[in-house]
Amino acid sequence: MDLAPQQIIRALQLGQPDLALNSQTLWLCVGCQLCATRCPCNVELPRIMDALRLWAEAHGPQPTPRDIPTFHHVFLKSVELSGRAYEIGLIGGYNVLSRHLLSGFDLAPPMLRKGKIKPLPQRVQAREEIAGIFRRAAEVRRQQTAVSSPAAGGDA
Repeated sequence: MDLAPQQIIRALQLGQPDLALNSQTLWLCVGCQLCATRCPCNVELPRIMDALRLWAEAHGPQPTPRDIPTFHHVFLKSVELSGRAYEIGLIGGYNVLSRHLLSGFDLAPPMLRKGKIKPLPQRVQAREEIAGIFRRAAEVRRQQTAVSSPAAGGDA
């Protein structure tokens, strides 16, 4: 991460949103809640990072050259489909979408042999609960889009 979580918050407090929006940290945060758990001020940083990512995608600067947003989207799709990250699908999806077609595939055979990755996705039992989370997130995005669109004011 190029900025620590507390630096993202400080940039926003100091009226420097571009510093936060241009940070790679914005795309590297996986929302694990560790920073929120450890924060002495009970700041919900993962929620702030999610909101900043949504803002950056809709209005903000161009994504970083390392295709981090592509990885972020493929990772979430992997979780949405199986309930957990499926490494081979994640690598394949990322490579196709980022146009790095064969990147990292040389690592797969030894990792498969050692049992570090599984050839098929392993699905969790609570898939319907996970699907509900993704449905609610999609609804929130639709509501946020409706509020921020010019047509939402009734001028249409």
